[in-house]
Amino acid sequence: MGTNNKKIFKDNRNNYGTRKIKIELSKLKYIVSRRKISIIMENIGLVSSYTKASYKPVNMKIPENETDNLLNRKFKSKNPLEILVSDFTYIRVNSKWSCICLFVDIFNRQIVEQCRKKKECKISIQSLSRNKRKCRQ
Repeated sequence: MGTNNKKIFKDNRNNYGTRKIKIELSKLKYIVSRRKISIIMENIGLVSSYTKASYKPVNMKIPENETDNLLNRKFKSKNPLEILVSDFTYIRVNSKWSCICLFVDIFNRQIVEQCRKKKECKISIQSLSRNKRKCRQ
């Protein structure tokens, strides 16, 4: 049994763990539990190598020419909710990508709205444009 485990493991570039080895053994008409396979692997000294999710950069055209600079670098406001700025950022949490969008009021530098999904972000933009007095105190 140990020789079959080792052969399957080595034939598959040391990547197979107990689940895949169990599938391969069942193709060879062996019925073995995953626990038994893990004990055999431990006794032989086989440790499967796991592949880690890698970051794949996306080439995107930045729409700098499509947007006008309405503030002209004047980041001061006299009234609340007169000027809002936003930042949409992807962050990695527990090896998964998540996004967060923050809306900040320039008047008092407070976060007015936050959202974690693209759909929520669209809804927030619509609600902020309709109701200019929406602000957390």
